[in-house]
Amino acid sequence: MEIEVRLLGMKELNARLEELDALGQKKLLSRVMRRVAKPTALAAKSNLTRFRRSGSLGSAIGVYAARARSKEVVRFQVGAQKKNRTALFVHNAFYHRRLKGIFYGHLLEFGHRIGTAETGWLRKGRRRKGAGGSSVGRVGAKRWLTPAVDSTKHRMTAAIRDEMQRGLDAIARRRDQKKANTESLVPP
Repeated sequence: MEIEVRLLGMKELNARLEELDALGQKKLLSRVMRRVAKPTALAAKSNLTRFRRSGSLGSAIGVYAARARSKEVVRFQVGAQKKNRTALFVHNAFYHRRLKGIFYGHLLEFGHRIGTAETGWLRKGRRRKGAGGSSVGRVGAKRWLTPAVDSTKHRMTAAIRDEMQRGLDAIARRRDQKKANTESLVPP
């Protein structure tokens, strides 16, 4: 599930950033997007308390940077960080296993079919015995991320605007302070 936010007035924003000589434009955008996505991550964590067993999936939820596509400047995702060390330790200790990643968030969100050793895994090339491919049963979806996104998406555009304004004001204050400090110096 992706939410694409389109901001109008990006030309004016770029002009304002260049006017302020902001070297950290990408850093500012990253900080803004991380702060805007944080309420969604917190709502997702609170939704997971209903399905809690070990708590490892909830501790793996966070906001993390994703690889940007060709024209995107920044891209962030809310979800389970697969290699979260704390979550892995909790999961492995609770279930007495040696998993290498927290990978089952999507299975809980969308539901899945159940395969056994007799029927084989349901993915091609990963069957254990026999022809396989049939499922024993189905586990229903237990939505935890969709309600979090639905409850927070109406506030995202206002939050982006407010955070961008705060960031621009902070850059302007730092620039003015730097200018005031250099003017007070006595030339040699």
